[in-house]
Amino acid sequence: MTLPSVAIIGAGPSGLAAAKALLEYGFSPVVFDAASQIGGMWQGPGRGAWSDFGRTNLSRYSCAFSDLAWAEGSDVFPIRREIAGYLRRYADRFDLLSHVRFSTRIEHIRPAGDGSWRLDWRDLGGGGGEASFDQVVIGSGFLASPFTPPFPGLTEFGGEVLHSATCDTAAALRARFTGKRVLVVGAAFSGTEIAAELAPYAQVTVTFRRPMWFVPRWVQAAIGEPRYPIDLVIYNRRADNPLLREPHEFLRRVGGDPGAVSPELAFDRDAEPPMAIIISDDFLALVRGGSVAVKRSASLRFDAGGVTYADDTRQALEAVIVCTGFTDSLPFLDLAARETIGFDPLDQLEPELLHRNMFHPDLPGLTFIGHYRGPYFPVMELQSRWIARIFAGELPLPDRAAMLAGIAEERATRALSQRPQFPHGDFVGLADGLAREVGVFPALAADDPLRSRVMEGPVTPAHYRLVGPHAQPELARALIASTPAPRLDDVDRSARPLLGRRVLELLRGAWAIERRIEPGGHFTGTANYTPRCADSLLYRETGTLVLDAGVELNGEMSYVYSLRDGAIEISFAEGLSQGAHFIDIALPDDQSEDLPIVSVDRHLCRLDTYNATVRIETSDLFTITYIVNGPTKAYTIRSTYRRLDGSAADP
Repeated sequence: MTLPSVAIIGAGPSGLAAAKALLEYGFSPVVFDAASQIGGMWQGPGRGAWSDFGRTNLSRYSCAFSDLAWAEGSDVFPIRREIAGYLRRYADRFDLLSHVRFSTRIEHIRPAGDGSWRLDWRDLGGGGGEASFDQVVIGSGFLASPFTPPFPGLTEFGGEVLHSATCDTAAALRARFTGKRVLVVGAAFSGTEIAAELAPYAQVTVTFRRPMWFVPRWVQAAIGEPRYPIDLVIYNRRADNPLLREPHEFLRRVGGDPGAVSPELAFDRDAEPPMAIIISDDFLALVRGGSVAVKRSASLRFDAGGVTYADDTRQALEAVIVCTGFTDSLPFLDLAARETIGFDPLDQLEPELLHRNMFHPDLPGLTFIGHYRGPYFPVMELQSRWIARIFAGELPLPDRAAMLAGIAEERATRALSQRPQFPHGDFVGLADGLAREVGVFPALAADDPLRSRVMEGPVTPAHYRLVGPHAQPELARALIASTPAPRLDDVDRSARPLLGRRVLELLRGAWAIERRIEPGGHFTGTANYTPRCADSLLYRETGTLVLDAGVELNGEMSYVYSLRDGAIEISFAEGLSQGAHFIDIALPDDQSEDLPIVSVDRHLCRLDTYNATVRIETSDLFTITYIVNGPTKAYTIRSTYRRLDGSAADP
């Protein structure tokens, strides 16, 4: 049997998953990408993920493919460059790069008249080409083009206007907006994260149209249980899944009532609370503490110097950051094909009408991968494995009636007057449905020791490598067994929590810093401790150091606080020393959990000796003192931290 020729558009996660699945069946696909390297939205500024330091909303247990584990020690919620690195490992592991044509822009895809599809392309270095393929897979991504609504007067605004896609690092934001009045348009994922980055050094207002829930990345499945990544808590096959049985009660418990933080965030009294969920560790605390202002408004009208809201109040501004998301873009696809799939580039939820977000009966040979709004690594991989079996002749295409019925469901969802945040929000149902089509649904025997973990624990990509074509049961079982499982892990809830975990819990939140360096100068600023994983916090501080000579210096520092063998290890979070050990907070065995908690220890950091004293006086006040001596150093650092209003960690 001669295998059909296949072209794949895009070398992001969707295109790579499709290429890998096809290679498993002996295909030799050609992957086209206009960029110079793989990664899609995760590769660099302007491509979807807004910042090098923006974190994923889902943990690495979900943001993964089924047969490649994350490296040991990876952040539970990776940042953009770490996702890009994971995708490079995936491409290297399965020899995908040899199939990619980089710096090649597809200009036109149209029917060739013989059942195949003709592609015309342009090499960005010069020249071009054309060829026909039996099958074309469009994996160019759902988040293709930054979207800015046509706000009245925005083109006349005299200040700086940019889209979240062009924001890059925290340092770049600070350089552009320190001291400025900034309006962030949109309180979804990028809007809340950018507002948190701007809060220490700009006057930030976030405006939005509808109320929504704000929940942290780490939550409890039930009161009194350890915290887990939110995706491990809500994505499971349990009948008592809290997000399905009691969604509003669950969201209020793990995130708090937004209306108690600000009336602008309150839900409408006479309406059912929405199911719009935003993942943010800091946003509500920053609003409560006054570091970020919020304004709910159904409309915005800009002028040269500011904005007028729907209630006719006006605000003077110096900059606007538009965080209104992305739209799909198919400029290369034949106009008739775009009309056939009902393509609407302004629809940010369902820009195409396709069966399973993949097929249309009137466009044989054309398939879409990853073109849906929602958690997508496992879904795009299952879609890819399905089409690989179809192209290889092992499975038939869905018949015309099934496709038309599926498209009708999509059209009905598009027509809803109150559309859901995610049109295919039942991630587990969607993934399991695709798995049954592929023949990889994890049906385990009743006496299988892994059965309860699969049927009641978190649904992760490895579930779909247990059985069926190209199964890797040993790898899958190891990955599943090593994934934290809320309500299944053997946690001794009667035991006294470790003192270190108590300290980390007390440190969570936002703090004002007063620091004296003797001799040296005086530092004032703010710090945030945000959860990085169950026993780890990311510490970020920004502020101004006034030297004894009167010189002012702005700066920031980032560290990771991690519980290690009864002590809290502090390591460098960024720069050339990223991951290197800095210092420890020792926790004596005879120290109770009652306040104050005091740690006194002596550490050697490179050539310098640090005599360190950490004293947690109350839940709102702690001090750190370092007496530093070395070959070229002799000084004392005394830091006082006072909690900013409303930023206390959850009890």
